[in-house]
Amino acid sequence: VMYSESRCGSHAPKTSRTPALSRSAPLAMILSSAPPARKPLPLLKEKELDIPLIIVSDPLGDETAVRAIKAGVDDLISRDAIGRLAPTVERELHEAQIRHERRQARRALRESEARFRALAEAAQDAILMVDDASNILFANSASERIFGSPTAAMIGQPLTLFIPDERGRSRLSTPPGNAAYEPSVAELVGRRAGGQEI
Repeated sequence: VMYSESRCGSHAPKTSRTPALSRSAPLAMILSSAPPARKPLPLLKEKELDIPLIIVSDPLGDETAVRAIKAGVDDLISRDAIGRLAPTVERELHEAQIRHERRQARRALRESEARFRALAEAAQDAILMVDDASNILFANSASERIFGSPTAAMIGQPLTLFIPDERGRSRLSTPPGNAAYEPSVAELVGRRAGGQEI
């Protein structure tokens, strides 16, 4: 019954007495009977696999069900409600895919930031990033040499402390809304920490 019900979804099931996670990770794991999966759970955590774990069993008491969920089981289905299995598998797979895409996006963002910082630190010119209020969010190592202020002390400071030239700054500002941004070059008057113009 479990096999035929899960077959109603878009994924064909495969049966196994023990999860062969080392060979190929399954899309989801459906365990028949309780208590809930003492063996698969440590394997999933050890291999850092985000695989939905669903248990189909006789009705469980509230305490056992709570322990199972806290241990990492995604859903519990009573054999009397086996018709819920296919939609539950589909839902859990969809949520796992969303989590996977978010992890990939975060990883890509971290890698992009790391590449940017490596390029910025290798630059001989000052590179400053500011927020919408023109407060400095990032300053590369060259900024310390050019402006005469430690980069840590520059973070959070208004850009006007180091580039008081308002007209020049406005030429480099990003247009509001969705207007297209075209890179431009402008000569700016800067100011070192001691007040000397550069």
